[in-house]
Amino acid sequence: VLVIFVCSVVMLVYKPNFIFVYHNNFFSNIFVVLLGYIDAASMIIPCLSGTAIYMLVGSYEFVLKIFTNIFNVNTIFISIFFLLGMIIGIITICKIMNIILKKNKIIFNSLVLGLFLSSILYLLIENIKQCISFNQLFLGFILFINCFLFSLIFSHKT
Repeated sequence: VLVIFVCSVVMLVYKPNFIFVYHNNFFSNIFVVLLGYIDAASMIIPCLSGTAIYMLVGSYEFVLKIFTNIFNVNTIFISIFFLLGMIIGIITICKIMNIILKKNKIIFNSLVLGLFLSSILYLLIENIKQCISFNQLFLGFILFINCFLFSLIFSHKT
């Protein structure tokens, strides 16, 4: 858990300011397949945040554009590559998870915990960077505390 968490923090600190721009070439298409693979992994592996990974690799806006224009003539070709990556990802991630869970459940649980902690940390850092003023940060903290308290109140069985 500690190794995954430390590696994630290092990636967050030294993250390149990279924004993916699609060009109709081999490498862009391979990257779109990889994005589909990441999407499949984030659906299957618990606590893996696809949004955090997309933001980390600079392709969050690109993926949003794919899904908002999925039936557009210009993006249907890109959507096919994305879907191919998802299909490959679903098959391989399920097989890999099955092997890991059969051999060593503790490693898998450590991986999930490390991914969970690093995803929360990354999303928290990105949101704090985008706060314009102290008032926004304070309001967000107050809302967080209120939601936490409401969840505690309503989670008790009567």
